[in-house]
Amino acid sequence: MGLTKEQIFAAKFDRLKRVHVPEWGGDVWVKALSADERDSFEADNREVREAGGDPYRGLRARLAVITVCDEAGNLLFDDGDAAELGKRLAGPLDKIADVAMQLCGMSKRDAQQLVDELKNAQAAASPSG
Repeated sequence: MGLTKEQIFAAKFDRLKRVHVPEWGGDVWVKALSADERDSFEADNREVREAGGDPYRGLRARLAVITVCDEAGNLLFDDGDAAELGKRLAGPLDKIADVAMQLCGMSKRDAQQLVDELKNAQAAASPSG
């Protein structure tokens, strides 16, 4: 027998993973994104692109802002911290982004699809395209 709606809604979806970041001198927790949070993150990147900005600029930092948390799942950063995080070493943010993508079910194929969409949009917007 399949799951009921009540069972699905009652299922706990808080997934946290501890990530060691020696460059920062310790560990942080990375939380899984809900479907709404992931959709919002992807929509924000599309809006940046559509406004003529570079959606890759600050991508890892923005992902860290919405996924790095304490052991209880409380976010450590707010939106205003993305620019400062972006000035830090790329390695820790790469590690956090990889874990965040894994936790929210974003595959390499999903990431490649986003890259392809960005390339196609940029080519269509170029004067020679």
